[in-house]
Amino acid sequence: MTFKKPKWIRRIGAALLDFICAILLMLILSFATTPIVNKIFNGDELKKEYYSYAIATKLYTYDENNNIQIIYDVKTFDENLTYFYNNCTENKIDEYINKKKESSLFHYDEATNSYVEKEYDYNDSKIRVQYTNFYVEIRDYCIKNYLDAYLNKNENYKVVARKVSMLNYTSTLSAFVLSLLIIYLLIPLINKDNKTIGKMFFKLLLISKVNDNINPSKLQILFRQLVLILFEFVFSISFIGLIGFPVPLGLIASIILALFTKYHQSLHDICASTILIDDDYINKPIDEGDKYEITYYNLKEVK
Repeated sequence: MTFKKPKWIRRIGAALLDFICAILLMLILSFATTPIVNKIFNGDELKKEYYSYAIATKLYTYDENNNIQIIYDVKTFDENLTYFYNNCTENKIDEYINKKKESSLFHYDEATNSYVEKEYDYNDSKIRVQYTNFYVEIRDYCIKNYLDAYLNKNENYKVVARKVSMLNYTSTLSAFVLSLLIIYLLIPLINKDNKTIGKMFFKLLLISKVNDNINPSKLQILFRQLVLILFEFVFSISFIGLIGFPVPLGLIASIILALFTKYHQSLHDICASTILIDDDYINKPIDEGDKYEITYYNLKEVK
């Protein structure tokens, strides 16, 4: 039988549309998976312990909803930054003193032998902003240059940090896998033409290479989509939890196969004996070189 080859731009467009749908659905599902994963792995207590190390540096605090936030109160900035420099930077307090000395916002107080804020009306927003900007610059400098080095000296912190990282990774992975199952498996299985959203939009059709009635069986579709999900997506992103970034080996292998196999079959098509064709081929002439010549055989007759 003769079928029309799909244009590459349509194959790519369908793949991108399906992936975009999966990402958008993942973001929606994450609102459900995050609290579920937290509940299962006692994530709230784990994050509370994790945040306590940052709170102890006095660069962070809790807001009225008991969520961690960076310090931003001009009334406590000086006290908190002084504490951080004295306790978390290997005694680099001179650095902070020199910054005050160079600023016109402070003066030397002989009684305390230190540089203190000049007297000003706290209700004067312009002056308050100047002080806030001064402290914020130093706070951000401390966070960038000293905070991680200080926290990572604590072995308990590093253990908790790894657990929190894996908790977040598990939550994201759960949402992503669920979105893949819905977009790439559930929708094709309930669709009469076994199409994903991308294939419906770009008018692409899956046919079977082994069934003479053309239509792939539900078992073929199930097997095809599971190979796509598990090997080409999940296998790739699983490296994030191990080395910090995805290594899409399965996806790369599938793309290479699609480029060089006879019927441009991806890995999941080869495994399931399916072929992607143009769904708009019926009753239309097909140019030479723009078609697939497929000879079917019946599996039941093969000994």
